[in-house]
Amino acid sequence: MYCLSALRRFEKLNRDQIFPIVSEIALLGQRGLDYADPEQKYTLNSIPGEQFSGLQLMCLMYVGFNDIEPTLDLGFDLSSPYQMALQLHQEDS
Repeated sequence: MYCLSALRRFEKLNRDQIFPIVSEIALLGQRGLDYADPEQKYTLNSIPGEQFSGLQLMCLMYVGFNDIEPTLDLGFDLSSPYQMALQLHQEDS
């Protein structure tokens, strides 16, 4: 569902608007994201007023970079949940 949420968030944005978000997540991820903890303890300057779990951020980054640079190796694979989310998103439209 996090991938679907990311698809919905990014559908209204262009690549120039998505890039700062995914870049900030990538920089934050260099220090490590706790993707197993559901607590929403991370904040982003590029999305003020919201808090995210580590897994939410990973999904945002995966979906965003898949739009911007789909061949980029992020070091983790969310292709299966991403494909399911794409299918649900297309059904919603």
